[in-house]
Amino acid sequence: MRELDGVTDTSNPDEVASFVQQHGRRDVEGQRAYARYVWRTRVALFLGHPAQGDARETFVSTCDLSAAGFSFEWTRFAHVDTVVYVRFENLPHRPFAKGVVRHCEYLGNRRHRVGVQFVPFTPSEAAALRKQQPT
Repeated sequence: MRELDGVTDTSNPDEVASFVQQHGRRDVEGQRAYARYVWRTRVALFLGHPAQGDARETFVSTCDLSAAGFSFEWTRFAHVDTVVYVRFENLPHRPFAKGVVRHCEYLGNRRHRVGVQFVPFTPSEAAALRKQQPT
């Protein structure tokens, strides 16, 4: 993993998002398909669909970001294949993303590092989120 080379302010979400989009898939055998970049910011994490009443919202700090997913630190264990929804609080319009937990590593002192892979919304999920968005 490397720092965001060429980005002067990693707290600026527009600059980070633009940089990640410009760096496409890597095809080097034996390496990750997408480069990961250190990006620490606060996000809202939901277990359960955020447009339904059963979603539990908590705030976590991200560790890194790539075009395929992100990781975050949490004080709880997250089971592999758990579906999560995240709202990027610092990006314009506070967009949602859907992901699936791919790994959860115990770091010690009640902390875990959770890796999430982005997955597409179903049409019904996307419609429900659009209804929630302010006009």
